[in-house]
Amino acid sequence: MRRGYQDEGEDRDEQMNRKKAREDREQEARDRENAIDTKPYEEDARRLKSKIKRAALKVGAVFLGLVAANSSIYTVDQTEHAVITSFGNPRRAIVNRDENIKLDVEGLRAKYSQEGITISEGAGLKLKWPWQTANKIDRRIQRWDGYPEELPTKDKKNIWIETTARYYVEDPVLYFRKIQTEDTARAKLSDMIDSFQTDAVGSHDLIELVRTDNRQMEVTEQELSQSVQVGKIEKGREKILGDISRKSEEACHEYGIRVHEVGVLFKGLRYVESVKKEVEGRMISERTRIAEKYKSEGDGEYQKIMGKKTREVKTVMSEGYRKARDIEGQADAEVTRIYSEGFTNEEKDLKTGEVRRQQVLGLNRDPEFYQFLKTMELYQTGLAGKDKVSIVVGSDNPLMQYVKGPEKNIKYNVEAARATSQPTTRPSK
Repeated sequence: MRRGYQDEGEDRDEQMNRKKAREDREQEARDRENAIDTKPYEEDARRLKSKIKRAALKVGAVFLGLVAANSSIYTVDQTEHAVITSFGNPRRAIVNRDENIKLDVEGLRAKYSQEGITISEGAGLKLKWPWQTANKIDRRIQRWDGYPEELPTKDKKNIWIETTARYYVEDPVLYFRKIQTEDTARAKLSDMIDSFQTDAVGSHDLIELVRTDNRQMEVTEQELSQSVQVGKIEKGREKILGDISRKSEEACHEYGIRVHEVGVLFKGLRYVESVKKEVEGRMISERTRIAEKYKSEGDGEYQKIMGKKTREVKTVMSEGYRKARDIEGQADAEVTRIYSEGFTNEEKDLKTGEVRRQQVLGLNRDPEFYQFLKTMELYQTGLAGKDKVSIVVGSDNPLMQYVKGPEKNIKYNVEAARATSQPTTRPSK
């Protein structure tokens, strides 16, 4: 039984294998029927890959060439020096001259010829090896400003002092070796100039730092000529600055830089606050003294002018008073004369327009009537006028003779007087 089952299994496997082989043959037959010749396409693909590789190599070569050219080509501006280095060591230097700076190119060539460093001139497009580096240095005149410092002078006066200077690069190779950057150059200058400045200020009096020569001081106010007294100087400001510039230039030479010919200058020089207040106090007191003197002189002139004015006013007033009294005397004399000789009184009638004339007798022509008329005027103006006056007199006083009554006192015949002085009329003009 068992052998029979085994035979049946082998038969099935054989049948399945034959069936699979038949199917494979059929599939191969179908594939052969549908197959396309791919050999030409494969050849084209190989040619295309070859072209792409060649193009990539060309692009890479061009790129490498551009990189190499970019690393080998550089420009030097007219305002620059350039130092070419190989792994940090100078191999060549390009310098540019300027009319405002001193540059000894021949001296630089002789100095560095033994080291194999070439010195050339001129700006423009330059070439170098790709592994070399072009280090550019500004050749223009640079400005250095020191920080304000409080320093004591020889005569023990503390002052704030501030200096400035101009410098430029005279040896680009030495500058590159020891300085390289502008910040470092300014720091070196600060150390050197500040040191020389401190020594110079401490060894001279303040007047030496301020004045340049012994010329006569010009004083606008004559009163200040006594207080403004300055001593004589031995060196002066310019010579002191010259010493500082000379020492600074000698010290800067070892760093490849040079102080400009204008040298080191004092940009600011002033007293410290405590000394400043003391000086200002002396100036104020001196000005106050001069002002008081001017004020005193002005008061004296004022009193002199006012006294002269008072005298002139009194003279004019006395002269005017004298002339007024003379005129009043002449007027009184003229009035007396008129009253003595008599005058004609004219009155105009407002309704008719007629002018009435009345002849008034004078003192010389009728003394009694003149006396009577003046007494009546006195009664009217003095006793019954606007400003009434109270007078206490006796009854026998001549002033009261016309008040007592006409029967005893009036000796003058009024009627007769009126007859002699009748008014006359005439038509108005």
